Amino acid sequence: MKTKIQESSDQHARQVKKALYDIYGDCVIQPGSGNQVDKPGDVRVPKKLLIECKTTAAESMIVKWRWLDKLQREAFVEHLCPLLSIRFCNDEYRIFYVIEDVDLYDLLRGKERG
Repeated sequence: MKTKIQESSDQHARQVKKALYDIYGDCVIQPGSGNQVDKPGDVRVPKKLLIECKTTAAESMIVKWRWLDKLQREAFVEHLCPLLSIRFCNDEYRIFYVIEDVDLYDLLRGKERG
């Protein structure tokens, strides 16, 4: 049985997938991403993005360097842009993204990876 935070994390990935599917038309949730080494990221837009989703019920979250470094390495191998998605499970359930500046500039320019 899943905990409340696990259910919220699953909902987070579904919410990200839906929003990105509406933009890119192709977006998938990576099953088993949290418990399998060979399944990087939680959500991916093929040939575009690799997204790691982190959820918290707290008012703050510490962003760990190792999360960002791991995500960047995994995205680099697949020629994808890495995004860390953070969802705060308060009354608003808002989602924020962490992206390195060079990756943001490439996205804004429409630069393809690969």
